Amino acid sequence: MKSPRPYLFVVLLFTGLLTAAQSISDTWNFKQIYTLEDPSAKIVSQGDQMVIREDRTFEYHLAHYDLHAAGRWALKQDTLVFLYDQPLDTVRFYSIEILNDTLLEIMEGPMRFRWQRPALLKTGAGTLDSSTYESVFKWNYFFKGLIGLFALVFLSFLFSRNRRAINWSLVAKGLGIQFLFAILILKVEIVKNLFEWMSAAFVTLLSFTQAGSEFLFGSLVNNTESLGYIFAFQVLPTII
Repeated sequence: MKSPRPYLFVVLLFTGLLTAAQSISDTWNFKQIYTLEDPSAKIVSQGDQMVIREDRTFEYHLAHYDLHAAGRWALKQDTLVFLYDQPLDTVRFYSIEILNDTLLEIMEGPMRFRWQRPALLKTGAGTLDSSTYESVFKWNYFFKGLIGLFALVFLSFLFSRNRRAINWSLVAKGLGIQFLFAILILKVEIVKNLFEWMSAAFVTLLSFTQAGSEFLFGSLVNNTESLGYIFAFQVLPTII
């Protein structure tokens, strides 16, 4: 069976943001992970935070579960789409219940996730504003991506059957084109808008997967925490 990675890569390439009434890009403090039946369904530690960046990346951490998650995101009307790179390569859809100047609450099945937007973040060394905190994570994510890129080239070289035939000039040109696309998408408004429009089409396509899974499997789709759920109802239908 082929890995879903190539399909997700295409989605990641065109992932963008539709304009929302309130900006979702910020540093958010975890307040609660719960269900209507169980207000304390998950343990949230002080300092657990999520960063949603304007460059369409996100990152969050739950200390109690030693969970670090990261990936890219898109916004389609009242649906927040997370395309995870870690801990698992998958796509998940969250319905936005609350989004205002102070609170963000999203829902997946019975699970609800609530964050609060802090004006200032307290640290042991003093006070750190959210823009500085986001900048630190942005550079951290950049260097991780850079390391991953060169690791991929190195592994390709390592497992090559004919290393002498590798055209390093062509490899450099390919990497250069990727960096050029990144600059155009992030800095040139016309190109950015074009990719955002294409992004909306891919997000809509992925939402069909979610709707189809719910139609076929009904309440089974609500068990969102298991590995079986992620593979059966997210990865496999996306491939199909």
